[in-house]
Amino acid sequence: MMARVERAGGSRRLKNKSSTFTGGRTGRGLGARPMHGFRGLDRRRVIVKVRLAVFGKGAARFTSFAGARAHLSYIQREAAVLQEHDHAEAGKLERDFGADDPDGHFYSAEHDHLDGLSFLDQSKDDRHQFRIIVSPEDGTELASLKDYTRDLMRGVEQDLDTRLDWIAVDHFNTGHPHTHIVLRGKDDREKDLVIARDYIRHGFRKRAELNLTRELGPRQARDIAASLNQEIDRERFTSLDRDLLSLAVDGEVHLLKPATLYDRFRTHLRLGRLKTLEGMGLARNADNISWRLRPDLKETLVRMGERGDIIRTMQRAHKAEVERQVFDPANSAQRPVLGEIVATGLRDDRESHKYLIVSGTDGRHWYAELDLDEALPGKGGIVSLTPSRGKTKPSDRTIDRIAKKHRGVYSRDLHIASDGPQSDTFLTAHKRRLEGLRRKGLVERQADGSWHIPDDYLTRVAAADGGGVSVDVHSSMPVKDQIRARSHVWLDQRIDDAGVGATGFGNSLTEALAKRRQFLLAQGLARSSQGQFVIDKVQLDALARQSLDEAGGKLAKTLGKQYRAFVRQVSGTYLRPVDLPSGRYAVIDSGRHITLVHWSRVIENYRGRQVEARLSGKSVSWHFGRSIPLPPR
Repeated sequence: MMARVERAGGSRRLKNKSSTFTGGRTGRGLGARPMHGFRGLDRRRVIVKVRLAVFGKGAARFTSFAGARAHLSYIQREAAVLQEHDHAEAGKLERDFGADDPDGHFYSAEHDHLDGLSFLDQSKDDRHQFRIIVSPEDGTELASLKDYTRDLMRGVEQDLDTRLDWIAVDHFNTGHPHTHIVLRGKDDREKDLVIARDYIRHGFRKRAELNLTRELGPRQARDIAASLNQEIDRERFTSLDRDLLSLAVDGEVHLLKPATLYDRFRTHLRLGRLKTLEGMGLARNADNISWRLRPDLKETLVRMGERGDIIRTMQRAHKAEVERQVFDPANSAQRPVLGEIVATGLRDDRESHKYLIVSGTDGRHWYAELDLDEALPGKGGIVSLTPSRGKTKPSDRTIDRIAKKHRGVYSRDLHIASDGPQSDTFLTAHKRRLEGLRRKGLVERQADGSWHIPDDYLTRVAAADGGGVSVDVHSSMPVKDQIRARSHVWLDQRIDDAGVGATGFGNSLTEALAKRRQFLLAQGLARSSQGQFVIDKVQLDALARQSLDEAGGKLAKTLGKQYRAFVRQVSGTYLRPVDLPSGRYAVIDSGRHITLVHWSRVIENYRGRQVEARLSGKSVSWHFGRSIPLPPR
């Protein structure tokens, strides 16, 4: 064992028994030294993000198999968007990952075209998987991003001393080409793949930088200087800000007189950045050589960078000059937004969230961040965004009350001092609650074990637990396609409610409503009398049922089954949703027959499982006891 540790770059010397144990010193990759031979500034830079996804249920850190499937579907396409499509006529009930998409296919070490769904099926019994994003700073100069990724993973295999099973897809939808890699949580012996925390934090990046530096050569001094000069005016957190924070003593930076040419260059960079920060209100010049930094400098710059990323994302989605807003569920003044979907995708390459851009009836474009598992229609779908107001737990109110008595600090001792002796189980429950919120970035744990609780703690917790943004899907069909539909459509619900803006989607909606009225009048499906526009619901109901039966018959034929209309009750396997002009329906397979029943979000958790639907009045009730009202007509 000692010899193997030494070969891996470690030391034979035993640690003192009193040394503190850390999980960073366990797992594969411990002691790897992939950057030997390169100095700090001349190496090519690569951003690497590694996320561990643990399969399971019941905790925030776990992800479901359906979530893994959704993640694969979203990283497949070049623009990180893969929407649900109706494959009924083609006879497909499963997504075809990469088979017919040359611009966004998966690849591995040996194959250029892979089926992501098959890869996922092979790893369905894994305990976990690693999701890795690799973004070389000079990725545009690479001859082949695919070859670079394969070389990188071969190097990682050497560092971890095991064969790895992975798939990847390259993205060129931003100015910086990057690669999404999904790595199975199994080693070459089919045991759980445990990677040392230190390697996850540093080893992947160092290996990626080593390969990039070897392929493109070390960075030249002029390139390094140009890169640092560009950071002076950036409205985000940069390496210059990190340098200034490391120099600061009690929040104050002193610029000493430079002694060498290199010192003069560094002083020029620091002074230029400090003047930029002063213009942002994040630094104040005390005298010619001293500057005081604001305590929240880093947090403010990180938020500014995130907002800049959002604006650029919205600009890519829609080139026209329109007012752009961020939908903020934490803002009590945030009003609901009705509009059509302009674009969706992964938010800043984070696998657990996706963004949604909606062109609202008010003429603005709204950006919202959602959970990855949120089921959404494609571009042109009609949705509403509303703040999801979560409910605070009793433990949250207790934590907030105690923290407000002690200047924003909560601890076990303060809890006992405030409320008297408590059981260990009760106090541990509060600690676990705070640990979960810490992982979400809502609270901070201090070195002494106490917790810093923000003043708006309850508001943040309510927004986080409520999911942030609630999305109601009104129609998967764009309004222009609803105009001539011989069935119930979403436009019919707004036939007398056209109070919308005069620009953007508001203008499109007004025009579509006028054309829909004309179509219904010409088809004898509506009448206009004394200023009242009345739809013949009986006749339109008959046409809707006919359209539903025709769609169901076509779907049944492709599956080699018979179609049976939903009358009172049906039981069978829930296969998937299907979008029709009259709304979204669930496909229920009862053996020899299939049936279409009005879909609801609540049944998505039961895809591929046995369900039972019963019609009671105007509601559909399912076997798990929830009653789901039918959409209004």
